[in-house]
Amino acid sequence: MSSFYAKRFFASTSRRLSKCKVDSDGLPLAPTWSVNSLLNITKDNNNNKASSIGTSMSDEQLDHLFRLAQLRPPKDTHDRAQLTKDMDDLTRFIQSIQQKDFGDTAPMTHIWQDATGMALRSDDIDSSDSDQVKGTALLDNAKETFPPFYAVKGQHQED
Repeated sequence: MSSFYAKRFFASTSRRLSKCKVDSDGLPLAPTWSVNSLLNITKDNNNNKASSIGTSMSDEQLDHLFRLAQLRPPKDTHDRAQLTKDMDDLTRFIQSIQQKDFGDTAPMTHIWQDATGMALRSDDIDSSDSDQVKGTALLDNAKETFPPFYAVKGQHQED
C-alpha cells in the first residue's frame, strides 16, 4: 500500500474506529455501520414494517426520469410504487454519503496505486507512407465496393 493510500485509509478509519472497541489488530469488535443506517430506514411502530424517512419521488419526477432515459414507465401501480421506493432508497443512500465529513482527505484520482497503471501496448507509427490508405485488404474479398468502403445492398434501393 503506497503512503498516500495508507494515509487516506488511516485518516478515514481512525475517526470511525475511535468510537468503538477494537481488537489488537485495530479491527472493530462489533459492526460499525449497516446498510439500513445508510438508507435511513427505521421500524414503523404501527405495523413493524420498514419505513423510509424523507421525501418521496413524485409520479411526475418518475415519468420525467423515464423520458430522459427514453424508457416506457410501468403502468401497474404496484410496479410504480416499487420503483419509487427504490429511487427514494438510492437518493437517501447518496445523500448520506454526501453528508459525511471526510475532513481534509484528498479525493482519489486513480484506482491504481502510485506508479502502477494499465499495461498499454506501444504502437509504432509508420510515418513513411502517411498519405497511403491502409487496412483495405478485406475490401478485396467484398462482392461490391465503393472505394474505400464496402457497398451493401439494402431493401430500399434507388433505381
